[in-house]
Amino acid sequence: MLTLVHCGYHKCLTVFSARCFTDVLGDRFHNFEGDDAGFYSRHPRYELSAVTDFKLNLSRLGDCRISRFIRDPRDMVVSGYLYHRKGVEAWTNEVFTTPPLWRLLVESAGLVLPTESYSSALRRLDEEDGLIAEMLFRKRTFQDMFRWPENDPRIRVWKYEDILGHEAETMDAVGEHYGWIDGEGLERRALLKQRADFWRAGDGRLSWDNHVRNPQAGQWRDLFTPKVRSAFEALYRGLPQRLGYDPS
Repeated sequence: MLTLVHCGYHKCLTVFSARCFTDVLGDRFHNFEGDDAGFYSRHPRYELSAVTDFKLNLSRLGDCRISRFIRDPRDMVVSGYLYHRKGVEAWTNEVFTTPPLWRLLVESAGLVLPTESYSSALRRLDEEDGLIAEMLFRKRTFQDMFRWPENDPRIRVWKYEDILGHEAETMDAVGEHYGWIDGEGLERRALLKQRADFWRAGDGRLSWDNHVRNPQAGQWRDLFTPKVRSAFEALYRGLPQRLGYDPS
């Protein structure tokens, strides 16, 4: 059995891709998000699965084809910080009785108090410390980015910066990578391309704007002060280059 998986990252078109796949496959698609245990135990029930923010153990998947959407991790920090500060998602407003690992990392750095939510902390902190808190929040994700293999024919990677403005063509290529090249597969591929085009608004932004602010790439250059750059380098030196981004 061929296993199909789409792997994304928070603030890197996860809602967009999930909507497209759901439109095409309905309940034959399931988005496990960050639930790695659930994915490994239940993914055979679905024709296509999606996961977020962790590296797959390829040895557990057998015959597989994997699509990955990636983004410059420095822009992921900026986008996540500005989004999480708003408290849009319920978990960002939670004060955890049993803190998850990411919360312990941010608390240990003195950036979040045990009695406050993540979104409250980001609103209290100045911008520099807020961005550094977001870096720590993403520590597992960014560490896992280093661990993906290069030049594996089962895996195809698309950059966020190249997808914007080319959503329909990108999803068509994703369908081709999945082997949707004839019969019912070709129909799914055509529908996937159509749905990707549907979710694109005419003003250059995605049409479900509660998740989307300014989507342009390279915004980290405006917000990464020397302090923030130094913190990123100390934590994730070499990561932009590993993903094919200009380190400067």
